[in-house]
Amino acid sequence: MAEPHACKIVIVDDHQIFADVLKSSLKKTDTLQVVGVFNTTEDYFSALKTIAPDIVLMDINFKHSSMNGIEATRETLKENPNIKVVALSSHDDIYTVKKMFEAGACAYFTKDLSLATLLAALEKVCKGETYISPTVTEYYTINNLINEEAIPMTLKDFSDQEFSIMEHAASGKTDKEIAQIMQLTDRIVEYEKSKVYKKLKVRNAAEMVQVAFRLGLLK
Repeated sequence: MAEPHACKIVIVDDHQIFADVLKSSLKKTDTLQVVGVFNTTEDYFSALKTIAPDIVLMDINFKHSSMNGIEATRETLKENPNIKVVALSSHDDIYTVKKMFEAGACAYFTKDLSLATLLAALEKVCKGETYISPTVTEYYTINNLINEEAIPMTLKDFSDQEFSIMEHAASGKTDKEIAQIMQLTDRIVEYEKSKVYKKLKVRNAAEMVQVAFRLGLLK
């Protein structure tokens, strides 16, 4: 049973089973109270003014909503700047993390957090502190997430060779196969990919392709 002064929490996530399990887990605490669970951003915004949460646990990608979690975070804070929006996502690439913080999120939780860690992190957020999952901070400092230069957004930021490598990687080609197709040495392919990684602020080929699609660089 939550206490009268418990922190009111809303879960916005289109994975029903995950949302239900999370709600059930949070119910077991005295200091956290789930006041709403929504599977679409439309349903969430329809109820937002009525439920007046302290914290919104916001997923990033929604299959059946008109906006994603980044856009929903921005709109939430326009309606009520006092709400603490916490990203709750399976993604830990720097593009997504940066965009959520730029939209106004105060914390970033990845879905691989243990329940004990998630509860402790929520307690911190309730007190006005921030929290970023270890899988993110292992690679990026909070300062880097907030202050690094902008991620390139157009094809003009990439050479033809860099773009071709992105395309081939997206189609599942290995570095060796890319080298053969483009008539380059393995070392040059590796070097060109490292330049793309640096521009997109990613760590590997999977993240490179993921972010390239999100930015609209690849279709």
